[in-house]
Amino acid sequence: TVILALTDCCAAMSHFTRFVEDIFALLISVIFIVGAFRSLVEAFNDLSKAAAFKTVLLCLGTYAFTRFLQSLRRSRVATKGLRDILSNFSVAISILTFSGLAAIWKDEVKIDFLTVANEFRPTWDDPETMSARPWFISPFGMNKDFPVWAIFLMAVPALGLTVLGYLDQNLTTIIVNRPA
Repeated sequence: TVILALTDCCAAMSHFTRFVEDIFALLISVIFIVGAFRSLVEAFNDLSKAAAFKTVLLCLGTYAFTRFLQSLRRSRVATKGLRDILSNFSVAISILTFSGLAAIWKDEVKIDFLTVANEFRPTWDDPETMSARPWFISPFGMNKDFPVWAIFLMAVPALGLTVLGYLDQNLTTIIVNRPA
């Protein structure tokens, strides 16, 4: 990744067509949409009927409120500055609003919330010492030596992940910065 940055490989993105950008945007959208629907299906499989219904209402409410705030840009409801702010930050406002509603009604019907650790530490516990792994891990192995051949073998998936990270960063930057 450092070599890509030092050699200004971002300039190669000028040769990518709009089609590649649109396919990338479609794939990212599909990943998030499928993830949202998977969560809804899991709610019906894992939670009570009331909790699953509440999850669907929160999901649809967040989406509908986002669309409503985005539509304010073309209305005459308030000043243009306020309409632009509400429209530009519609997703964040909707998520915060419906997360707050879910927190207010958390005692009424139990739904899944994001679990957060009580302390900031690595989450993997070493089975031999039963303590958290160190923050910095030696690439040559923790409890025994990592084989040298495996280090070179890992260059193949590392190259693929480097290309994926390069395309993700640069295509996302192009899509986000394109004028509407």
